[in-house]
Parts: sequence; C-alpha cells; structure tokens
Amino acid sequence: MRFFLGKTWILLVCLNACPCYAGQLPHTVAILPFVNHTPRQEAGDIIRRCFYNQFSSLNYVDMELSTIDQLLKQGHLYSTLMEHGEAVSPKTLRRVLGTDAIIYGEVTDYGRLFAVLYSHIRVGLRIRFVNVLTGEVVSTTKETVTLREGGAGIEVLGIATTMVRTVMNARETVFLEATDKLCRNVAKKLPNPARKSAMSISAPSIRFVLHNGAARLLEPDMDLRVVVVGDAGQNAWAELPSCGVRISLKEKSQGIYAGSYTVKKGDVCSEGRLKGYIQDMNKHTGVVLDSLGPISMATPKNLPSLISKTMRISDAGGPYRIRKVTVIGPGGHLIIGPGTEIRVDKGGALVVQGSLEVCGSAHEPVSFLPNGEVSWKGLLFVKDSGPSRLAGCRIEGAKTGIKARKCRLSVSKSRIRNNEWGIVADRAEVVLQHNYFAENRYSGIAIRSGTGSIEQNDIRYNGQYGILIHNTRPLIKHNNILGNKQAEICVKSIFPKIPLDVSRNWWEFSGPEGPKLKGPLSYLPASKQPFIP
Repeated sequence: MRFFLGKTWILLVCLNACPCYAGQLPHTVAILPFVNHTPRQEAGDIIRRCFYNQFSSLNYVDMELSTIDQLLKQGHLYSTLMEHGEAVSPKTLRRVLGTDAIIYGEVTDYGRLFAVLYSHIRVGLRIRFVNVLTGEVVSTTKETVTLREGGAGIEVLGIATTMVRTVMNARETVFLEATDKLCRNVAKKLPNPARKSAMSISAPSIRFVLHNGAARLLEPDMDLRVVVVGDAGQNAWAELPSCGVRISLKEKSQGIYAGSYTVKKGDVCSEGRLKGYIQDMNKHTGVVLDSLGPISMATPKNLPSLISKTMRISDAGGPYRIRKVTVIGPGGHLIIGPGTEIRVDKGGALVVQGSLEVCGSAHEPVSFLPNGEVSWKGLLFVKDSGPSRLAGCRIEGAKTGIKARKCRLSVSKSRIRNNEWGIVADRAEVVLQHNYFAENRYSGIAIRSGTGSIEQNDIRYNGQYGILIHNTRPLIKHNNILGNKQAEICVKSIFPKIPLDVSRNWWEFSGPEGPKLKGPLSYLPASKQPFIP
C-alpha cells in the first residue's frame, strides 16, 4: 500500500469501458465517505475500508482515510458528504483535499434477503470516479454481490473455521466474503496507470485484517483478538495507533497470523482504527486497514436504577451501562445527546414512566446495544408515560427494540435492526418517519389498535413480516418495503373489513403477482422508485 493522500471515495456505477478512458489518468486520489442507504449503521464504513484496501493495489497515490476525514471535518463538509454525497462539488473537494481525483460512493445494499428455502447475503455499491483537475468522469460503476447464507463463506476465505470463530461468527464471515468480492470486482473495472520503475518493488500482500472488537465495548480484562491473512513466512503485527497499542502476531498456519491484547484498567479508545502489517526480510511492509469496524475500549459509567428528575447525558461523559433495569420515573426526564453509547447487560431494560428525549443524528446516533453476545429487553414505554421523542437511535440485540403501551411516541431517523421484534405498539399513538427496520427476527413494525403513521421508512429483510397490523388502520405511505420473509405487510384483523390502503409504497417487485401481502390490502398504485429515508 502506498501512502500520501487517501483512497478514492467510491460511488458504484457501472462503466464497462473503464479501461478505455481516453484522458490522462490522475495521480493522487481521495476516497470520500460513502453515503449509506442501508439499515446497517456500519455498512458505509466497512465497505469504504474494504474498497480502500483493494484500490491500493492499483498504481495511484492514495490518501489515508483518517487524513481525508480530518480535512473534511475541518472544512465542515464531512456530514454533508455522509448524507448527500455529490452535493459537494469536485472543485470544492479539490480545494480542501488537494488531490487530482475523488471517488464518490453509495452503499445500496448490505443485508439478508429471504428466499423460499434459504436466505442470501446481498451487498451493493455505486461509485463515481472524478478527475477534479479536468472535471471529467474517469469511471462510474454499479455492482451487487449475493451469496447464499450458510454456504461456503468460511472455506472461500481460505481460513480455518476455528481460527475465524475466535474473532467473528459465521454470518459475519459471509458478509466479509461478499464485501471482499464486491470491492475486488469494482477495483478490477477501474483504469490502472502504468507502474513506474520507482514503484516496482511490491510489499507483502494482505487480504484480511480481522478482529473481535467491532460493534462492542471492550472493558478491562477483556481480550482484543486479531487475525491477519496474507503472504506466508513473514513477520506480522497489528497496531491501534489512537490507543498506543501494538499486538505481536504469530503465524498459526500458512499465511494466517494471530495474536491478542488484554485491555487494561485506564485504557480509553473511542472509534480506534486497527491496522495490520506484514513485513518481509527486506523490510518491505504491507499495510491494510481492518474491514470490520472501529474499536472502543473504556470502563463504562453505570446509569442509576431510578431517574426521578431531569437528567442529561452526552457522548463526552460516556459510554454508559445499564446493569439490570433503569427506570425513568413518573417525574423523570432523560435527555441523551448525539453520539452517546449505552450498553445493556443481559436481561436489562430502560423502562420509561416519565419521558425520554433522544437527540441523535444519522452520523452521530445514540446507540442502545447489548453488552456482549447477550439479549436485553429493550426500551419499554409503559401506560400513561409522558410524550417521548427518539431521533437518531441505533437499537440492536433486544427482545423488543421499542415497546410502547398506551402512550405517545415519535421515532425518526433511527436504525432498529437485529432484534427479535423491531417496534411493538399496543393501543399507542406512534409516528414513525425516516427509519430503518431491518433483520429483526419476527416483525419490523407491529401495531395493535391505537393510531399511527408510517412514512418514508425502509422496512426490509425481517424474518416474518415487515409490518404486522391488528385492529387498526395506520397511515402507510412512501416507504420501501421489501425482502421480508413471510409477507411485506400482514393484517391479522381489521374493522371495517374493507382493504387497508397501502398504495404509494415501493415494493421492489416485477411481474403481475405483486408484493407478498396477507389480509385485506390495496397496494396499487405502487411507487415506481424507492424512497430515500
């Protein structure tokens, strides 16, 4: 890998004529933050890193991603690029980054797609490679890769199963395999400058840098385990520069290096980026960023068991932990600032009798996550609790992400995934806008009686239903509803017994059969284009 500027930012758009680009190819390239159109908060970062690693095999000079992000934040452009991508002009980015070219990217898919007999993992990307000196488009590409879940992912990686499972589970391995294939396919389509003589010596190759620290908080006495896969018979190590951690790695089998670091009391690391190194006997060194996500180390602060008045918490004071149950009492009001992380122990819950106000955003979400590989109960809004507002939440690993009973609740710009149930509303007044409900074991949204509106959400890949309705007629429009296993929408009972209007939604279907629906529903006219939540 060569370092100077970063790597081009990716926006997948298919151009088979990439190698035939007639203009002079740029020299320095910056890979911008990817716009993430999927329910998975981490998808944009993971695919961007993977593409960065694959792009490094081409004969461009690339800028490190951390340098790109720092310059963009200093220029107040980072958030805009994360949300709107090409809204920032190449001319402006040339002034801020100083590179010859940029790559815009959009992650279009990163999730499970249910089929009749089994499920698939699907990942997708669009990129746009622009020469900022001339304004010409060097390449545009759109690519999607689908792999069968439970298939040959681990074997395709060429890594012993037992070694992989020390750092990641089988499903994560299939996602990694699909992402690797996706980014390799895209990189192969890009035009490649001729190699200069000064660049004729190749460093050792690294295919993967894996670890067990993604999407979790590493506390004192926990182990950060690392596996690097690359050329055999070399020296290898890993570094977490922001934490001052260096991990020696030993070759356990041909080309597979492993090691670990035990977190110490006082270690503090927020969103650390792991790098893997392989060095040959001539000191030529290959360097690759991990593709699994940032690493955090800290000793969390415990939230009190009872909050009886107004309490404010923020990212600066965290992370926080709920050991058993934290109750916001009838007179209590909890306000949570952007970027705050709350880890919940097994069986724990946040029970709301008063009111909860979550003030997150798309790029600085407030995260409610399990403390390790456990299940917690979720956010529970009880009867007659005060009006609550959740904006910019990330809720994962719960029995029920959100459960609301006889109360008023609005949820917006949130990602609620990988729970048993996404949100369950029982005789409540709920407003759901601009959210992702995905990969929940049963239903993304379940509403019984009460009132509600479901608008401009992305509801996909849930194990049973996208939306489940009992005895109510909520407003359902301008949503993307697709890939849910048993039905996109299921109406169990309804009164009066006339079809519920679910037109003006996007279903991603073609042909006369229409979307998978159960119950009295009217889906036409359907939207011809997906919505952006």
